[in-house]
Amino acid sequence: MDKHLIETRALELIELKSMKGLFLAATPVMEDSRFIETLILMVHHDDKGAAGFVINTPVSNLSFYELLEQLKIENPEGVSNHIVFQGGPVQAGNGFVIYEGSMGLRDEMHIADSLFYSRSIESLKRIAEGRGPEYYSICLGRAEWGPGQLEEELRENVWLPVPLESQLVFGEVPENVWANALRKQGISAANFTNVAGHA
Repeated sequence: MDKHLIETRALELIELKSMKGLFLAATPVMEDSRFIETLILMVHHDDKGAAGFVINTPVSNLSFYELLEQLKIENPEGVSNHIVFQGGPVQAGNGFVIYEGSMGLRDEMHIADSLFYSRSIESLKRIAEGRGPEYYSICLGRAEWGPGQLEEELRENVWLPVPLESQLVFGEVPENVWANALRKQGISAANFTNVAGHA
């Protein structure tokens, strides 16, 4: 897929006004090392700003088991090897749980379709006790944009909006998530890394 077609597809999605419920795939224009080849699940976007979670950057020195230990939550064997992701540089010490299917929690926020997220300890307790959702992802921190900041980055082709597919959020090998999101749009990651420039 050439640069013109990528930009056309991006513009079609940008016309939706809000990126909430979409992915943002970092493009070759991305200069911030924290976001190179990342895929962000957008959970908020309006005229006051935007927020989302990086879903393909594992925290190298922390497992879900260790996180639960730190929070003094008893943990069954079944979750000991679950990956914890670096969701972004903002509120990096705070944990967020993205999951499929509502848990009916007080702070639960709807993302899109059957996807929700929560930052409550209760969500982690339910998962640890085997009463939580089958599909979930744990993120520390999140990415945020101030008013107009994301719109400017979109105009500069820093991000490519990609339709949401929940299977990319759960269970995929993290190293493959970014390339797979592009492939589902008919874009080869190998070719995409050579595509740069401004609209």
